[in-house]
Amino acid sequence: MFAALPRSWICLSCCAACAAPPTFAPPPVDVAVHYRLAASGDQASGEVVDNVPQPDSKSVHLDVFALPDTPSIGSIEPHLAAVAAETGAPFRAASSLPATTRWASPAAGTGSGRRVGGATAVVTPMLVTSFSLSAPDLPEVGCEAAVAGVRVFLRTPTADRRGTEHAVLQQPLTESASGMLFVPARDARVAGHALVVTVTDAPADAEIAAALATARAAAPPAPVPAASTQQLRIAAGAIGEQSRRAAMLAVAAQLELPACTDILLAADEPQLIAIGGELAGLDATTADYGWTFQRAMWNALVPGMQRDQLPPGLRAAVIRQLGAVAAEPSLLQLHLQASADAGAFVDALQEENVYALEDRDPVHRVQAHDWLTARGLAVADYDPLAPAAERTRVLRARPRAEPGR
Repeated sequence: MFAALPRSWICLSCCAACAAPPTFAPPPVDVAVHYRLAASGDQASGEVVDNVPQPDSKSVHLDVFALPDTPSIGSIEPHLAAVAAETGAPFRAASSLPATTRWASPAAGTGSGRRVGGATAVVTPMLVTSFSLSAPDLPEVGCEAAVAGVRVFLRTPTADRRGTEHAVLQQPLTESASGMLFVPARDARVAGHALVVTVTDAPADAEIAAALATARAAAPPAPVPAASTQQLRIAAGAIGEQSRRAAMLAVAAQLELPACTDILLAADEPQLIAIGGELAGLDATTADYGWTFQRAMWNALVPGMQRDQLPPGLRAAVIRQLGAVAAEPSLLQLHLQASADAGAFVDALQEENVYALEDRDPVHRVQAHDWLTARGLAVADYDPLAPAAERTRVLRARPRAEPGR
């Protein structure tokens, strides 16, 4: 009997060894930090507003733990402030996170879980910071600076896998606070992963500078507008009489519009401001840009013409370019609206000035005659100051030319 004891002990030891649970050895999770420059539409845009508290820069640590068991913490859904989809419907009633995703703040204990990855990042008002994780089940964790601390959001694919969504947590994490996100895993080796987010004090200036440099290097280059678009923006937004005039003259020269050049050289600052306002709505990429530029300039001058408030030099330039139509701003406005292009507008001016040769007002007749003569369209033997009978005889004897010829 005593001789058999050692053999029994050996058997019991073997059985105990066979019944022991396997060692918990979860695979590692790589964590990468990404920085993006905050746009004006982001909550953390870096824009300084008077009398409004501004967010402070913080350091954020993300630690990833693999857990053998699901922790006893509540669902994440009550903690979400909004779920916004990047494509499709802008807002969703529920997130696409797994139904058993959980959140706790302050962070709950990780028990017998093992740390499998982590990283530290800078959160500043000038940046949007995010942590991407190599495990396919885990969402991207984003952080933005907020007045109350750090706002956390989760970026995940939508349920149909055709887009992405942002799920924003209601309460920002304050300094020295932490939160824990539990995401169930499809990998049978673990129950899920706990992502512990911890906010600490402000990072060093050198760390902030390095993060900003990384974001700027990763930012796509801003689209460079075509030269015509850029010139138009400058012309519409220039400040000061000299700057406005120079910018508008550059556009007129580019479009080869000598009539506009004549007007812009004579315009005073109020009229240049009015023209700039009209130019702001133009599209320099359209095929009829030259005509829309001319039309915008003339439309801007109509109110001053109606009130007879144009300065003498500008009024003289308007008469040079319009002839007798300069005295009829409402007629000018009508033709600007009715003309489909610059050629149709010139035809309308020619027709109106030929008609004005019969006007009772000698001033209008002289203006019309000068306009036609300057363009090689004068009626032979016509004298605007001749007696009415002589003018009528000459006009009746003239051949009826087509507009524009």
